[in-house]
Amino acid sequence: MASTLLFDGSKVASPIESAVVWVEKAQKGSQNWVENCSEEQLNAYHLRKTLKPLTSFMKYLLLAIGIFEVPSWCLSDHTQCPGPNRPDLIHSGGVVFPTSVTNSIAIVIWIYLGYMLMLRRRALGKAHTFGAWHTFGAILIVIALADCLVGAFMTTGIMGFLPGKSGSFRISRILRPIIFLCFTKAIRDAATRTLRSIPYFADALLSLAIALFLFVWFGLIMFAKTHEGMTYFKSWSSAFTGLWILFTTANCPDVFLPTYTQHPTSFVFFFVYMVITIYLLSNILLAAVYDAYKEQLKDMIFSFDENQTQSVGHAFNLLASESGVITYPTWSSFFAIWMSGSSNDESHDHAYNVKRSKLIFDALDKDHSNGLDQKEFKMVLDALDHQAGYIPRKDGMRHVKDMYWAKSLRDLFLRGINLYGKHIAWDDVVDCIIAIDSFLTLLQTALFINGTGRVNDELLQPGSLWYKLLFTLSTFFLLEVLLKIIVFGFERFWHSKPVQHRFDMVTVFAQLLLNMYFLVQPNATWESGLRMILLLHVVRSLRLARHVEPLRFIGSLIVRLQPTYYRMGMLLVVVYYVYATFAEQALGGLLYKTNPDLKGTDYEANKYWPINFNDLMSGMVTLFCLMIVNNWFVFTGAFVKVAHSKWPVVFVVSFFVITNLVVLNILMALILDCSSALREELCEMERRYEAGLTTEEDSDKKYTYVDMLRRVLIDHDEHEMLHHSPTASLTLTQGDTYGSVRAAV
Repeated sequence: MASTLLFDGSKVASPIESAVVWVEKAQKGSQNWVENCSEEQLNAYHLRKTLKPLTSFMKYLLLAIGIFEVPSWCLSDHTQCPGPNRPDLIHSGGVVFPTSVTNSIAIVIWIYLGYMLMLRRRALGKAHTFGAWHTFGAILIVIALADCLVGAFMTTGIMGFLPGKSGSFRISRILRPIIFLCFTKAIRDAATRTLRSIPYFADALLSLAIALFLFVWFGLIMFAKTHEGMTYFKSWSSAFTGLWILFTTANCPDVFLPTYTQHPTSFVFFFVYMVITIYLLSNILLAAVYDAYKEQLKDMIFSFDENQTQSVGHAFNLLASESGVITYPTWSSFFAIWMSGSSNDESHDHAYNVKRSKLIFDALDKDHSNGLDQKEFKMVLDALDHQAGYIPRKDGMRHVKDMYWAKSLRDLFLRGINLYGKHIAWDDVVDCIIAIDSFLTLLQTALFINGTGRVNDELLQPGSLWYKLLFTLSTFFLLEVLLKIIVFGFERFWHSKPVQHRFDMVTVFAQLLLNMYFLVQPNATWESGLRMILLLHVVRSLRLARHVEPLRFIGSLIVRLQPTYYRMGMLLVVVYYVYATFAEQALGGLLYKTNPDLKGTDYEANKYWPINFNDLMSGMVTLFCLMIVNNWFVFTGAFVKVAHSKWPVVFVVSFFVITNLVVLNILMALILDCSSALREELCEMERRYEAGLTTEEDSDKKYTYVDMLRRVLIDHDEHEMLHHSPTASLTLTQGDTYGSVRAAV
């Protein structure tokens, strides 16, 4: 196809390659692309896509360097930093790099992220827009980079020009999690949906605040001139504090014991307060938060579907001929480039996908029109995006597919074994061996910890029979994983049965590395490493959970919720990081054993010295304790004492509202909703199984085409598919529509 030029003189990219980009945009629910792009723009798009793993690494490194850097609060005076000079200052320990090292790493990351913003603009061309998040992120990068560049000459950064404590306040550090959020789409979208949900549940939060205010008002009047009043209701602030702590149940029953001892009927006040706030308004808030978030999810799904339809339409228009269909030569080139990720006609993967494109074309072109219409084109995309399993994109078996032993192993792994006329799946055989391994591990543990308080480490030594037995089983598991990777290729192994195979790979290679280390280092310290090996055997037994129905359901629920856990979990990490970084710079170095402000406090009496903000990791642990809310008022009281101010109260309460009342409520509601949907789905599958229904026999015929295309795409041997695949018997029926297939997906 002859190339043309754009108005600026640049060469227009191939329509097929542009269509591939449109399809990739469709898979992401985006239509942020252009009808005609230049080759330069396409190259920038591919470069940005190639750099995506490096970008992810840079973003997470940005957060990780906070663990290994000198705390901000002591940058102006390193002698006050945690270490041998300050034995009264408890901290999390660990490796700390010089400020020059961590500051230089941060500068590199800021420059890289700035470059990625410019590359994004080049890659999107006319479709590029600077959204609110990207604009905000760009501004913050400039500020953070300026702070780090100043920090290269003056460790306190740009805030060092200000007097007092601000000289230790590194603004670039507190901007890190916000910039991470701006550059991470999945978490950014979760944050956007959460922020947009706030107006819809603000009335529930306001109701809770009003209820708290009214009960404080009542309490001040009721308990005036009583022991209860002098203890917990002596002022508005103390009354708010006492009842807010009671709302978190952290001071129950202490808060009402003084008056309950003298006047038992006064318990009615606290009973009504707790019922209304904890059991009524809190649950109303939970429902309101989830309803609001769910509405945002619906809007996201509608937008996703609309963008996907538009992007698929753009791709089809680029590929379709004048007759309105995609001819086989165009389809073959498109499919090969899309699946192999390369336009190199000489590559083996390109040829492999050309063969598969013929199978797809023949399977769909039942009317022999020698073309695919838009409905059939969309059908292929649905099959590739179907959640039932991964479609391999490369011929990972090309090096072993003609070898007899590889075919035998493939049949063994896929079809299992026949024992006395009974078929046994290969995974069940491995599970039996894992059960034996787990039983031996349990016996070894029982002998290792014999209940008398004496630990028999000799049972863990490589010379013992127990070690040899478990090492032999570990070798079997390792060989099983390696042979699967060799036979199927790493891509198929990693993506098919992703949870099981990735779990197997991590556990067996961890056992291998530990065993190899102790075999080549006979003089090494055995105790901790060998116990870790024993723990890995215990972890290995978790694979057997799939045979226990309640655990299997929980496992399915966790897998289904994994994307949500990641998004909401990382959103919590961002919140934690912001609060921990701020508190480390504002309260760092103030919570130490010899601080006179803490004399006689509950914090000192309970020896809560490790609960502090002296470094980032200690701050994370402290925030987790605040989120759990047990004894949080003790920590908060200590913060107020050392800060000589009430602002830590606002700090702690705002953290509680964001984490406990918003983010965790959303996560809890999603778990409940997904659990209900999954139970209904499993019950429906069980009903169909008991009724003897197959996919093709189901009356609505929703899954016929998706299943047909997936069988063509997912099989590992094209020759076998051509001669033995049942797809030839599947035909397009008049009642099947694109909408039904989309509903099935």
